[in-house]
Amino acid sequence: MAIKDTEDLVKAIKGVLVTNLNTQITAINTEKADSMTIDSVSDYYYHLTELPNKDPFINIAIKPIETESLHQNTARIIKLGIDLVFRAENIDGEKQIFKSLRYTRALVQALQKGAFEFDIKVEEMQPLPLDTGGEQVLVCGVEVTSALA
Repeated sequence: MAIKDTEDLVKAIKGVLVTNLNTQITAINTEKADSMTIDSVSDYYYHLTELPNKDPFINIAIKPIETESLHQNTARIIKLGIDLVFRAENIDGEKQIFKSLRYTRALVQALQKGAFEFDIKVEEMQPLPLDTGGEQVLVCGVEVTSALA
């Protein structure tokens, strides 16, 4: 898929995650072989404003786009926040952080398996608790950066 704009980039990243993420989750659960498994992801959203009734799910957010110019060439630096959100109210603190780390690892490995026709940089984000006013969720994830000419 030729990447021409931000929309194409978002679709490509989501496609790679849909193809690879659950395979990586299964591999991590098999490797760890303990009672603290992480669940598969089947729900993807864009720029959520309220919490859906799904567990876990991914939210893809487009961050402010930067431009860099050199003579007549202009590059658009695009950053996507890939947030994996899961409910944490019945999970003790230690397991919350370890589940977050496992999910983040699965995201990184899924993106590394992608056959992209463009370069991406993947940075892990610190897991954060989020109180939604009634239920506690944890947000973990990655930031993906790419440049389009």
